[in-house]
Amino acid sequence: MMGVMKPFRACALILIILISSSAMAREPVGDLLEGVNPGPDGMIDVLTVFSHQDDETIYGGGAVLKAMQDPRVRLYILCMTFDQTSGAKDRLEITPDHIGRIRAEELETAAAVYGATEVIQFKYASRTLGSVAPEKLISEIKEVIDRVGAEIVITHDPVGFTGHWDHVTCSRAATEAFHRSNADVLYYPSLPMWLSRS
Repeated sequence: MMGVMKPFRACALILIILISSSAMAREPVGDLLEGVNPGPDGMIDVLTVFSHQDDETIYGGGAVLKAMQDPRVRLYILCMTFDQTSGAKDRLEITPDHIGRIRAEELETAAAVYGATEVIQFKYASRTLGSVAPEKLISEIKEVIDRVGAEIVITHDPVGFTGHWDHVTCSRAATEAFHRSNADVLYYPSLPMWLSRS
């Protein structure tokens, strides 16, 4: 029964996320690939760098969907944390490691919907990125940018939209890694301002 329900729940969740993400984020205006030189194989490699599973969809979903309309685009998703802090673990009465694995599986499902080539999952604990040496994060992100040959990097904006310390730290590290790399373009997607009003 668990094997039958799990795929249904995951697919339903991804569908809800994609529908709500496109309704909230809207497709970005303009050509995201303008001025980007494809790699030697004619492909344009896009790397998203976000803090938590689901950030790539909530914050970058519109940009990712728009970029993926071009058949030359190859998508890589980097998630900085293995999120074990979700409050759902308490309601479900499961361990932090178990909720972390569920969140990682959700990211893999989202990546499959997008048609991503690879998901890179770092193992930092959620809410701890600010305590990691900045040079360590920069070096690790740059290593991924170089390995996948990213021409485009998409990450949190400098204030992390919500001000979440993991988002801000991720943005700083990814921005510096981008500047040290050979990537062409850096994007900071954001949500409409009306969503930030309470």
